[in-house]
Amino acid sequence: MANQFTPGAATEIAHKCTVATTGNNHPLSPSETLGDYGVFSGEQISLIKTRIRTDNAIGLPHFARSIDANALKDVSVDTTIMELSNIIFDNSFSAVSDLAFATEAIPRSATAPQQPRSDALLEFTRENPGFALITTAAAGLMLGYLLGRVLR
Repeated sequence: MANQFTPGAATEIAHKCTVATTGNNHPLSPSETLGDYGVFSGEQISLIKTRIRTDNAIGLPHFARSIDANALKDVSVDTTIMELSNIIFDNSFSAVSDLAFATEAIPRSATAPQQPRSDALLEFTRENPGFALITTAAAGLMLGYLLGRVLR
């Protein structure tokens, strides 16, 4: 079971990943910038971001969480530990439970009775959510285009 993820845990991640990158034992001070911690190069910032995303001991994987790399794109030497912590907390997501439904196959019984036609579309949508989403979006765009042309 993963540890509980709280704002304090996000601050701990920001601090530990920064300290691990700089190699010093700077005490936690949320209002200090990464530059105050000894981060001066883009390589160091990149390493902090990588540790946040991938380090099993001190990063988000320790909490069974992940984050989109784009969420960390604006991190700089002027970013405070608290700002980094807020980015981590606000943009991270559960890497296991929240996304498990997207990878599970929906079982379909070969001996199931024939479904009424009204349920066929619902069953198709459950089995092919991506295709159903694309089809719905395309239909909506086409309807919007036609209504736009008619209402002009």
